[in-house]
Amino acid sequence: MRLLPLLLLGLSPLLAPNLAAQLSPDAKEDAREERLKLMRAADQLDSLQHQSEQTGTKLATLQDTVTRLEKENGQLRSKLNKLEDQLSALQEAQAKQQKTILAEIKKLLKDQTPASTPTASPPPASSSAASVPVGDSEQWYMHVVEKGQTLSAIAKAFREQGVEVTVEDIRKANKIKKDNLIQVGQTLYIPKS
Repeated sequence: MRLLPLLLLGLSPLLAPNLAAQLSPDAKEDAREERLKLMRAADQLDSLQHQSEQTGTKLATLQDTVTRLEKENGQLRSKLNKLEDQLSALQEAQAKQQKTILAEIKKLLKDQTPASTPTASPPPASSSAASVPVGDSEQWYMHVVEKGQTLSAIAKAFREQGVEVTVEDIRKANKIKKDNLIQVGQTLYIPKS
């Protein structure tokens, strides 16, 4: 583009040698200024074309970058979805395992606490413990003390089975003083309410 105006400017004195001689000094100056303006315009046009080419190159680079980032984003989303699925599976497995452990703990606790059953007849008038209150057999549970049991553990086990009883209730029912210990094999009578 720049070559055409320059070519015309360069050939104009050759084409019209008489024309240049006929021009007045002011006209020559005006013609020279016009040529300078044309040269500046051609330079600006070249500069704009160069900037346009650079902008096009940058735009193509940006488009490539956006395409690459979109692809990476898709891959990351896929990985994130897989991780979320794995996390859900782990949480479900953990919940199952927790339920299994709780069931095993309940079973172990149940196995450690002997099942108490109501006595078929009123407590005997004399037993290895001090005398037991006489009353209707429907008012008492009979419990045989096992190794490692304490009054508080026995009371707790009965409360877990729905019998509202305290250590003090068991002491009173069996006439056990606070400083007396219970013995393995000792029969205790547990009030039902």
